[in-house]
Amino acid sequence: MKFAVKVLGAACLFAGMAFAQEKEYEVSFSNELSTDTITYAKAEGHEKDSATVFAGIVEKAEAGFESEKLSFSVMGEWTFQPVKTVEDALDDQDVKGNQFTLTDHDWFIEFRPISQFAIGWNDDLFVSGSSLPVWDDDIKAGNYTTNDGLALIARPVEGLSIGVGLDQCSFGLDKPKDKFKPLINFGANYSYQELFAAGVAVQNVAGSSVLDDEGNEEERKLTFGVFASITAVENLTLNLGYTHNDYEGIDFGLVDPFEMFNIVGQNVATLGATYEAAGLSLAVDAAFNFNGADDTDKEGLSQFAEADGNRYDAYFGLCAEYAITEQFTAGVTGLIALDLSSNDDAFEDNADLYFAIGPAVKYAFNDHNEFSLGVNFEKAGSDYQAMNIPLSWKYNF
Repeated sequence: MKFAVKVLGAACLFAGMAFAQEKEYEVSFSNELSTDTITYAKAEGHEKDSATVFAGIVEKAEAGFESEKLSFSVMGEWTFQPVKTVEDALDDQDVKGNQFTLTDHDWFIEFRPISQFAIGWNDDLFVSGSSLPVWDDDIKAGNYTTNDGLALIARPVEGLSIGVGLDQCSFGLDKPKDKFKPLINFGANYSYQELFAAGVAVQNVAGSSVLDDEGNEEERKLTFGVFASITAVENLTLNLGYTHNDYEGIDFGLVDPFEMFNIVGQNVATLGATYEAAGLSLAVDAAFNFNGADDTDKEGLSQFAEADGNRYDAYFGLCAEYAITEQFTAGVTGLIALDLSSNDDAFEDNADLYFAIGPAVKYAFNDHNEFSLGVNFEKAGSDYQAMNIPLSWKYNF
């Protein structure tokens, strides 16, 4: 199935290029070769107090095509790394060998027969305001179509987009119909000039169960998110959001996680802001799970207990960069997370105070090549700390 999808994606790309003959179109390509060099971790409850392993090498390539009628993008990420993980090293396991795997891949296509209507596949559209700039991603609950199925999009007037998505699993459900129902998403986004934009996204309207990465059934309810982005002040962008039943949440951290740190919950509020002026670039993130210690819906809250001891109630991120010259940039990223629910019966443990810091430098050889080097360190209480040394080369045109 995955091979067929990749073949179809490649065929669509070539078809799009042929379709755009003698029409205006744009082709883009980016490639990133990176490594975290080494991953060091110290954690209690293992045979060894600490361990260091080679972090592996990651190759990520993405190609895109854009024309008046058609948009297409395909991405692949490959990783070469030792079979022996940090956890294996901490447990003093005798694991040998290396592996080269396709660790991530994605593609989408959107066809616009008329300017007011589009049909797409894997065409995930996010409402304005769902982006967290330090985390460098969109909150999954802000997707108002689908990243794994059929999408229908209407753009009836300038600034307004209305979307409906039907996830791929809905087309061949052979599971109990009382738990597994069609996964339908919908929403809308509206932007007004360059002053503000706002949108709403509703996911899993029927409240279908889903299968997790291990193929296990996971009960879920409808997810609802409302977001806004304010851009009325020059150089400043402010993103605000609220999500009810945020199952995907935010997985934060600077070190390729031996431990997972996240925020999920029944009620999650988010804030993201950026400011740029005179070579200075600032970005701020904040996320709050405000279920609190006195949650009344214990049955519903228990669905979020998978993160257990590493589930947090408040997350803050700050990234500051300064362009020393046109080519050389220096910056630092800092993260902190708190568990505020000291009496939450739905979770066994309270998460330790988490913080991370990562200074880095970037050097642009030209408009197409950029080199970066950094050091990341993170710590959660006295039981866990980790470090890596990220190094990357990016090429784009």
